[in-house]
Amino acid sequence: MKRVFQIANVAVSAAVLFTGCSGGESGSNRPGGAGGGPDIMEPELPPADSNEWKRNPSKQLSCDQPLAANAFASPMQRLTNIEISNSIHALLEGIADPAKIPSVTTLAQESGRYGYTNNYLSQEPSKTFADAIEDFAVRSASAAVANLGKLGCSNADGSCVDKFIKDFGKRVFRRPLTDAEAANFKAAYDEAKGEPYKMDHTMALETVIGALFQSPQFLYRVEAGTGDATAEGGKALSGYDMASRLSYLLWDTTPDAELLAAADRGDLAKTDEIVKHARRLLKDERAREAVRTFYNEWLHFDRFVINVNVAVKDREFFPDFTDAQAQALKEGFDRSIEAAVFDGDHSMESFFASSRGFVNDDLAPIYGVNKPGSKELTEVQLNDKQRAGVITSAGFMSSLSHGTEGATILRGGFVMDRLLCAPSPPPPGDVVAVIPFNPDKAVTYRERVVNTSETGRCAACHKPLNAFGFIFENYNPLGAWQDEEQARFKNEVVRLPVDATSTIEGTLDLDGDYNGAVPFMKKLAKSEQAAQCLVENWWLWANARTEVEEDGCAIVPITTAFIKSGGDMQELLVELVKSAPFRFRSAAQ
Repeated sequence: MKRVFQIANVAVSAAVLFTGCSGGESGSNRPGGAGGGPDIMEPELPPADSNEWKRNPSKQLSCDQPLAANAFASPMQRLTNIEISNSIHALLEGIADPAKIPSVTTLAQESGRYGYTNNYLSQEPSKTFADAIEDFAVRSASAAVANLGKLGCSNADGSCVDKFIKDFGKRVFRRPLTDAEAANFKAAYDEAKGEPYKMDHTMALETVIGALFQSPQFLYRVEAGTGDATAEGGKALSGYDMASRLSYLLWDTTPDAELLAAADRGDLAKTDEIVKHARRLLKDERAREAVRTFYNEWLHFDRFVINVNVAVKDREFFPDFTDAQAQALKEGFDRSIEAAVFDGDHSMESFFASSRGFVNDDLAPIYGVNKPGSKELTEVQLNDKQRAGVITSAGFMSSLSHGTEGATILRGGFVMDRLLCAPSPPPPGDVVAVIPFNPDKAVTYRERVVNTSETGRCAACHKPLNAFGFIFENYNPLGAWQDEEQARFKNEVVRLPVDATSTIEGTLDLDGDYNGAVPFMKKLAKSEQAAQCLVENWWLWANARTEVEEDGCAIVPITTAFIKSGGDMQELLVELVKSAPFRFRSAAQ
């Protein structure tokens, strides 16, 4: 298969392809669409002493410059594995047999060590990645040329190649190719047909398609911007840049024909057009998958989902737990996210406090509800004294659990870090992370945690961290409700009463005494600190980088608008995409 890329001195070399990435051929040869500059109306920022800057007691925000000046970075972000796979499938839709296009699982594993897999700092190039991309591109190119008629270039004499490169290349690059780029790909085609390779039209075209799919302009989002820098030092993104930003944020895939046409016309310099397309994209089924990807990464379900498996859970404690139940727990979590974001009022309150759940016959015993009579997940109303929102879903609680007990410390750290953006400091390097058993007394896991972590040098950090974890004590390792927990004592399994009471301190609007997770989640659903944390994480995801001080200029007004909307999670995204920092880049970079 790799034979089609083993052409010596092929004209489409990495050095040539990177000319667009370095800005060498952007400008007038890389059109941003007709029309004038963006019609951005920056929101009036609150006074420096306003409480809007103080929603997170652990990290107050500020803004010293106009928003357009604070488009801190426009990194050359590489597409994620999901985005690469989705894009190639979209580009070949109706052309190639989907079964012949490789699975996303064949691409090199992503690290996500800087928070999110799309963070450009996490995307260091490697030979493993390059080899996987080459294989993906080669196999996809082979699938593409299986039906040249559908591809639109079946003339054996090659007379269709120039137009094909222009048309298909625009879709691959998400913008028109420059004359130099088009000439390079045509040269690759000609070289493949000439000496010494003597490929026929089909194989030569396959070479071009494979090269397109491996090109930096496809694999990376190169946001050169357009026009002159503003007085504040910002530079507006082009219409094509905006089309990609919208599409990859809301669909995890390449822009469709409507977005590219809007970029051609210059429409994406207009706020109302950006909003119109954002709402259009959110109504499409593809948005559900893309949004689910974000929430899985934000809530770290993608990391902890390994715990929702039969092999992890103790067989003596949970002898009846099945693979079918494990799978339903995972799928039920995803369905809960989709329902909260896309159905009903798609509010933060629904996300964190709704008693709605998704259950099939396998899950019904775990939730303690009647079987719906189906293997398909069915929406049901759960016990509102036991369940409140996505976080208390059985699947998620199971993911934040060990084999024999719920993971109190893990759960508490999760709330502080992911829901409140107030992470606890990391433990000292020499700490032994083991919660020992008491050989002389049967004690609950909570008591073991207290006796181990709330003494000595560990106490200062663990007391507030554990306080958040204790409110989830009613959920066992399968995510089922428990008033008593199972524990081992002298080689026997005993049952001990659960204590889910806790006192929370140090937050903006969540301090108080709680008995269990439900009252806490209902209060968190209306928390301004939690609202800002959600906005902050969407902001980092949308910009594919780590946070900088200047981001407060965007996060605070978006949070204020989000709260005023009633916590509408779709309106949050609309506010994000029309904000100045999302539409500008730094002219200095």
